[in-house]
Amino acid sequence: MDYRTNNPAFVFGMFETGLAVGRSLGRRGVCVFGFDHKKDIGFYSRYINSDLTPHPLKNPEDFKEYLLKKSQKFDSKPVVYITSDDYLEFFVTNQNEFKKYLHINIVGENILDLTFSKNKFYTKFIGTGIPIPGLYDYDKDAGSQINFPVLIKGDNVNRWREKVNSSNKVIIAKDINELGMICSNLRSQNIDFVMQEIIPGGDNCFYKYCAYRTMEGNIINEFMLRKLRQNPVRFGVGSLVVSCINDELRQIGREVFQILDYKGIGSVEFKIDERDGKFKLIELNARYWQQNSLSDVSGINFPFIEYLYLTEQDYSAFHNDYETGIKWVNIYMDFASFLVYRKEKQLTLFDWIDQIKGKKVFSDLAGDDLMPSFYETVITNKFRKVPKYLRKILLGD
Repeated sequence: MDYRTNNPAFVFGMFETGLAVGRSLGRRGVCVFGFDHKKDIGFYSRYINSDLTPHPLKNPEDFKEYLLKKSQKFDSKPVVYITSDDYLEFFVTNQNEFKKYLHINIVGENILDLTFSKNKFYTKFIGTGIPIPGLYDYDKDAGSQINFPVLIKGDNVNRWREKVNSSNKVIIAKDINELGMICSNLRSQNIDFVMQEIIPGGDNCFYKYCAYRTMEGNIINEFMLRKLRQNPVRFGVGSLVVSCINDELRQIGREVFQILDYKGIGSVEFKIDERDGKFKLIELNARYWQQNSLSDVSGINFPFIEYLYLTEQDYSAFHNDYETGIKWVNIYMDFASFLVYRKEKQLTLFDWIDQIKGKKVFSDLAGDDLMPSFYETVITNKFRKVPKYLRKILLGD
């Protein structure tokens, strides 16, 4: 099909998520500019012209000035892609000011509020028919109503990352005494939190419904994936995931987007509850998800479809059919998860190798774009501990 690529793409966030978006666009001939307030893996891609920016939240006025100058340099309006929560918050609150200079379709402040507040998010779906995890109130339920162990999450994910833990999204309390100490510590730091039941089921019970919804409220593409492993294990991000199709997941995902009157790209995560077999709502990401290259390899190029839609071009040739059973793997995170499961005697080295076999896409490695992988393995030395661990495994330690 014929299409124009005279509009540049602006990708904000150069972690793996932004790298994948840049590659999906660059391979279609779009000129991609990548931005981040820190140098990350996307800076090394041949498909991305990268630049450091002021921090959008810590220095919003400086970033605003930078963005205005950058966006006005082009004859055709740039198309905006958000792949980082830091930039998401800035663009949502300032989008009306920048729509004169940029093509952008993202959620409003009401959805941003739900995204960054777990309490408000879960409350939104009470009584809607969308199953959610059981929630607790420490002051009301600590006496007798809590079934341990219990899961504690930060109400605001960015504040949690800054004040509590940048990599672990949750804390597990095993009993009432441990819960009391954790809650007291969080409150002393003025950190709001959510307490919820732990839904029974392994890492492979987590699913994502991903979709793009137009400004008019139409879903033009959707994609589903299933986690096979996470890092950190049980309560982390997908380190090994696989493309799938599930009609029940599709239906409940569409219902969530409809209830929210959602706009733009997003993904909703669910976990199948082993007790009743129902999908329980876990969280919403109002931006591109980390494994978005999986949908591209499977047959749906979300970034390019969004590009065509926002530049008012025909995207009808791109449909929702995609291949299932294709895997996405972050080999560094997944190896770390393997070590945990090996220690728990749930996974052997040969099991791990067997599970990552098959048609797949890597988080960093691509035959036509080798430098990001070189950055991960050589510059950041992500595999520095592998020889030691392999030696221990082979010696049976």
